[in-house]
Amino acid sequence: MAENQGVLGDQWNDYANRLLKLLGWEHIGDKDMDITGSGGETYGIDAIACYESPGLAVKQCCLVESKRYAMSSINASVIKKWIERLKQKLDGVYQSKDLRTEFPQLRECGPINLGVIMCWVHDATNERYFEDEFEKYLNSTRIVTMPKPMAFKRIIVLSNLRILRLCSIASVLKDNTYKYEFYYPSQLINNKPYEMSKVLTIDYALSDIIMAERKKGAKSEKVVFYFGAMNLEAINTLKDALTMYNMMEAKKSLIIYHYEGDASTREIMPDAKKLFGKVKVVFISMDHFDLTTEPAIIKNEF
Repeated sequence: MAENQGVLGDQWNDYANRLLKLLGWEHIGDKDMDITGSGGETYGIDAIACYESPGLAVKQCCLVESKRYAMSSINASVIKKWIERLKQKLDGVYQSKDLRTEFPQLRECGPINLGVIMCWVHDATNERYFEDEFEKYLNSTRIVTMPKPMAFKRIIVLSNLRILRLCSIASVLKDNTYKYEFYYPSQLINNKPYEMSKVLTIDYALSDIIMAERKKGAKSEKVVFYFGAMNLEAINTLKDALTMYNMMEAKKSLIIYHYEGDASTREIMPDAKKLFGKVKVVFISMDHFDLTTEPAIIKNEF
């Protein structure tokens, strides 16, 4: 049984890193590596990844930890141990010269100050577990550390619901009919000039509104991946946000991929489109993947 769990855990590590690759992240080195930290200690690392971030002058680098657990094996103490251990690894490799010698790609990156935990709960049967139990465990976790100059670090925990949302975006990106780039308005990147990028950064990945552009030949269209509620009030708020970020252009198409919605959503579509005035809005429902099994889009090689 333990051997089988180990195999499934290794598979999940592969799947998690395939998803990040679909979102434009670059995998560095092997998986399940032992790496040497700044003080000579050895740390077991599931994966290292990096990506170009429009908000940074150098590439963002991160440690990726993949966890495949049953509901009965997860509690606040377990999650706290995950985070504490990953923090130890981040502290250990923050500016490791040996690591940069072993992986020259890291010389293009800033210090390794980001950790991402990709947690797949393999026996969860409904979303309420994550909304009630998992979030409660996560929110109760407190890591007490002494502040260190120039050593700010972050750890992000993604579980099934967020992972499935990212798989839905990846499903759109894999369609070879169009070429997609994400739109980073100046307001989101420290008031720098706006940028287009094939990379979805971790900060943007956590947003309910992700802006992009798709091209087919000489034709381009603005695109929004929207994860908020599908009612007129919420859609009007979405419209206001898109106006602020210069995503609205009269007589031009705006493609809104929405994640939420049910049969009643179709009833409000005529009124929803009127909210956008002269903008030609097209609403498209995103693919939803089964909560109870790892999505095929990341199981299969690409």
